[in-house]
Amino acid sequence: MKKEFLLINALIFILAVSYAQTNVKLRILHKSGNQDFKLGEVVVTPDGYNFKFTRLQYYISGITLIHDKGLESKAQDVYILEDASLRQTHDLGVHNVEYIEGIRFHIGVDNGPNPNPNDPSTNTTNHADPALWPSDHALSLKSPAMHWGWASGYRFVCMEGFSGPSTNLSCEMHALGDKNYNEVNLLAGAVNNGGEMVIEINADYLQSLNNVDMATGFYLHSQNGKAATFLNNFKTSVFTPFMDPIKNTTSVGQVSGHDYRMSLYPNPSKGNVLLNFNPMHQKVYNLVIFDLKGDKIREYQSIEKGNLVIQELPLGIYSVSLFENDEIIENKKIVISR
Repeated sequence: MKKEFLLINALIFILAVSYAQTNVKLRILHKSGNQDFKLGEVVVTPDGYNFKFTRLQYYISGITLIHDKGLESKAQDVYILEDASLRQTHDLGVHNVEYIEGIRFHIGVDNGPNPNPNDPSTNTTNHADPALWPSDHALSLKSPAMHWGWASGYRFVCMEGFSGPSTNLSCEMHALGDKNYNEVNLLAGAVNNGGEMVIEINADYLQSLNNVDMATGFYLHSQNGKAATFLNNFKTSVFTPFMDPIKNTTSVGQVSGHDYRMSLYPNPSKGNVLLNFNPMHQKVYNLVIFDLKGDKIREYQSIEKGNLVIQELPLGIYSVSLFENDEIIENKKIVISR
């Protein structure tokens, strides 16, 4: 009995470690209002100006994940160069996360502690030499350039395009400055995609031009005036969550249109496990149980609203996967002890 007890506790420990270690990623969904963002497309700013983007790139750094009832995990040494013309998914590292509640990040490049602008040899990230970074790093030398010398540092956001009734007035905004290193704070959930958590957030770039006078063309490399307003808009108005936080302890499925509630009780169990399932839509749901080797142990097809008793599973740890139309939308672990 003692050996069996120790075995169960060891298995539970393995389960806890394997379940908690999760690869977390970030994906930004580029928008112009309610439409997908496109370079070269004429759009109307919040102030009524016609505008055509030809370039939009910006840095994200200082990323913190909020998860599991307010815990915080930093994405260490992660720097992202986001390009609004591309669909990118960025790796934020492996974290002990069960469910995501929010994310904080900064627009721009951090300057670290105690910078000394009079001595470039002691300067930290924003004022360091970009040539020191590997060529594939976000902070390395880029073309077109994202750095404006060690004194000024990195361009936090580069926006270029044309304004005016005929969109023929050239506009170039390269906004920067340590004082404009602003934090964005969002409540946001994550899509569970094949064991990875992907945080998706919307970015409406029309909002970045709010209260930015576009009546005439301009050429700005600055940390003041329009540039400061522009960067503050990134802080307050550009980003919104694609989906609300989900607490997977009760499995409220709101992932990419999947709406359901699912619970498993008791867990761990000394015998039967009761599945309570409450789908919000008429779709085909299957439940599949796998062992730790990945072998299919049992399958329940076309499960419906209500209770399902999972019976007579041998001692062990199992993965319970919920499928909607052959797509895994939920994965939970159960432990059977005696």
